[in-house]
Amino acid sequence: MNKLGIEDFTSEDINIKIEDFDGGIRVAFIGNIDSQDPDSSLMPFFDRINSKIIENDIKQIELDFLKLNFMNSSGIKVIVKWAQLSLILPEHKSYKFRILANSRVSWQVNSLKFLTMLYPDLIEISII
Repeated sequence: MNKLGIEDFTSEDINIKIEDFDGGIRVAFIGNIDSQDPDSSLMPFFDRINSKIIENDIKQIELDFLKLNFMNSSGIKVIVKWAQLSLILPEHKSYKFRILANSRVSWQVNSLKFLTMLYPDLIEISII
């Protein structure tokens, strides 16, 4: 079990695993996020993660998209909504995101860079 005490998320198309690492947690996405309304299933999961991050005073979140084959614009919107949860926190409670993107997957390089432009002080990207 990870230090947040949250079970991994599994659906027909996507597995999301929460893993510990020194200094934070890694949220690894495996599969596809291509439903028209991922918000209804993913935001409650991300809300639980957000609450536990605050409770455990975690400052660094890695979003590992290396094994994510596809994410539609609705999926990106859910990630943006999660990032916005950190923006509204007092500075001593806020946390930052580091995105791990796959250099061999063109949509990741193009679309995920957009997130760093939206929130340059909140999100950074490493293209691997």
